[in-house]
Amino acid sequence: MQRLMVIDTETGGLDAQKHSILEVAACTLGGEPIFESLVLEARREDIVIGKVAQRMHKINIDELELQGVGPTTVITRLLDAVDTHYTDGRPTLAIKNPTFDVPFLKRLYRLSDFGEDQFEKDWGHRFFDVTTLGITIQMVNKVHVLEPPQLNRMADWFDVPKPEGQHRAMVDCLYTAQILMKAFMELRSNHDFFPSGPHPR
Repeated sequence: MQRLMVIDTETGGLDAQKHSILEVAACTLGGEPIFESLVLEARREDIVIGKVAQRMHKINIDELELQGVGPTTVITRLLDAVDTHYTDGRPTLAIKNPTFDVPFLKRLYRLSDFGEDQFEKDWGHRFFDVTTLGITIQMVNKVHVLEPPQLNRMADWFDVPKPEGQHRAMVDCLYTAQILMKAFMELRSNHDFFPSGPHPR
């Protein structure tokens, strides 16, 4: 389990080809923060943030210009922090929704001096899909409507309190790590393999 690192992004929307990546954070599975940074990926006029996304995370362009750093610096600092914490090799990335976050992480690399191909060299296909874990829980508990569960629903299953300030990268990282740890503890201790108490619904 210690070979997992939770990573999260905040973005300007849903489309990694169009919307900007705004924030990246990473933490250990045990909840130790590793890295956090705002991303200033372009000039002010070229940053794309949709109104719905901005209402959720409340990141604005003024904040990005004041505190953000460029993609190359973000990646360099992230890799340095990761290599400091995981001295025996790169960890597997635990991501709440890889189909969303991975394209934005690739965007970050594409806009940097590293280039998108370096993303595959750095991380390959080492992803642990938290959403798929949630679907598996539903399947094991014979829930008839199998839909991708939101993080808050999984938190309810494992009695993880919802944090203040959701939709910021580090807050969501630590929240995801808590949920994963509770899920793995249930797997180790429960002969039925998934949560004691009421079935998820």
